[in-house]
This record gives sequence, C-alpha cells and structure tokens, in this order.
Amino acid sequence: RVNNVGQNGRGGHGHNDALSFELNVDGLDMVVDWGTGVYTSDPELRNDFRSTWNHSTVAVKGFEQNMLKKGAKHLFSLGEVANPEVVTMGHGRFEGQHFGYGTPHIRKISIDEKTVLVEDELDIDEVSSPLLTLSPEVEPHLDVENNVLILRRDHIHLTVLPEPRDREINIVPGLISEGYGSLRNANKISIERYTATDSFTLSVKVIS
Repeated sequence: RVNNVGQNGRGGHGHNDALSFELNVDGLDMVVDWGTGVYTSDPELRNDFRSTWNHSTVAVKGFEQNMLKKGAKHLFSLGEVANPEVVTMGHGRFEGQHFGYGTPHIRKISIDEKTVLVEDELDIDEVSSPLLTLSPEVEPHLDVENNVLILRRDHIHLTVLPEPRDREINIVPGLISEGYGSLRNANKISIERYTATDSFTLSVKVIS
C-alpha cells in the first residue's frame, strides 16, 4: 500500500497503512487487511481499525504514521504526514518509503517462487515492531526454543524467520472486520526491532 490519505490530505476514509501488504498463497488469504470495523457507533474501535498498529507495516510506540485524533468529530479526518512513495518496482521486487516518523521508513520486498523477503530500514530510538495481521483461518504456532513461527492454513505452511535471529516474536489477539459491523477474532504477529535495519522471511511450504 503506497498512497496518500485521500481527500486532499484530509483523509476521510484513509487508514495508517503505508507500506503494508497482503499475502495470498495458492488462493488462500494469509496476511490480510483487517478492514474498517465501524464508523460513528464506536469511535474507539473505529480508530483501532485505522491505527498503524493494526496494519502489516512497521509501527512505532507512541506514534502514528499520520495524525489520528480522538473523538467523534475526527473520525473522518487523518492529517497527511507520511507522504508514502514508490522508490522502485519491478518483477518480484519493490521498494517504497514514507516519512511519518520524522525519519524515513524504507521497506524492500523481494518475492520468488517459495519465499517473500521483507527488509525494513528505520533509524529511530523508540520501540518499533513489524506487524503481520492474519486471516482468522490462519493458525500461528511459535517454536520458542528455535524462535521460529509457523503460520498454518489448510495445506499452506508459512515459516516466519526474523533477522537478526534473536528478535522476539509475539502472537497478539485482535479483531478483523469482514464487513461493516461484522467482527471476528484474529491474530496479529509483532516482531520486536533492535536495530535500524532488519528483516523477516516468509517461506512457503505446500502440504499435499
């Protein structure tokens, strides 16, 4: 996702989802956007669904990519700060950046037949985490001893390997909106960042 917040920088229906992505493997949704939730009936839930912390990008503690204000009167405003842009894109590769944290967040994605490599560069002192928002049908299994995460859905197994290898992986419960006001339980993955540059690899295994 590389686009501005819309409505000439006012962001009526925009979310803080710069440099987020979705992943479908063999027709099955694995990493997804969690949707809209609701509008005016629950302002807090509305902002949760708009938050950087509920999209598959890098989130920074205490920050949003774009200005997200509390209160019912701000539910259809999202002040443009991030200004995301594509740096380069070609067959099986992508590089983009945004400026919502004051210093650039640069994300590179490389894809081949069996792997997706996601590399992030963000030089910031605050606690930050790459996130993966999962489809409700995806079952996460964390091998704590080897610090490896397996995401399973039917015949698809995705192995998530962080780099550096000692980065902490957390499974966090959340909600997905499959339609307006229609909510289901789902999980997201949070990977702690310790360095200005890091990455994670999604390796695909198809079980016949």
